[in-house]
Amino acid sequence: MIDYKKKLKMMKAFIFIAIIALLMVFVSCSKLISVNPRSGDGVIVDKYYHPPYTTTILIPCGKTLIPTTQSHPAVYGVTIKVSYNDYTYTTDYRSSQLYSKGKGTKVKVEWTEKVYKKKDGTLKTNISNVEVVGVYGK
Repeated sequence: MIDYKKKLKMMKAFIFIAIIALLMVFVSCSKLISVNPRSGDGVIVDKYYHPPYTTTILIPCGKTLIPTTQSHPAVYGVTIKVSYNDYTYTTDYRSSQLYSKGKGTKVKVEWTEKVYKKKDGTLKTNISNVEVVGVYGK
């Protein structure tokens, strides 16, 4: 059995580690300044395909193992390059319709731009919710 002093020492160590972890979270957080919906033109610069496959997982049931098969669908994807306000980024987008269009196809893209201010005063831009809303052709 653990005596009282060891238990108290372990509890102090746990509280110290928890406080350090919370401080790290609060210090590294950044402040959200703005959320802006954006749109622009993009070009498909690459396309990729991962064929469908299956995996088998053994699930324990008592003293026996029951095999369970999971099937994973094929993935058709494209890499889209978008230029906006002297800023160029690429994003992966999974779509079999765009995959069939091929490289060089021009697309209309909408996304959400979030601007954060870090503790040191620098700005960080995060782009999310990328959506292809139109295809222009080559």
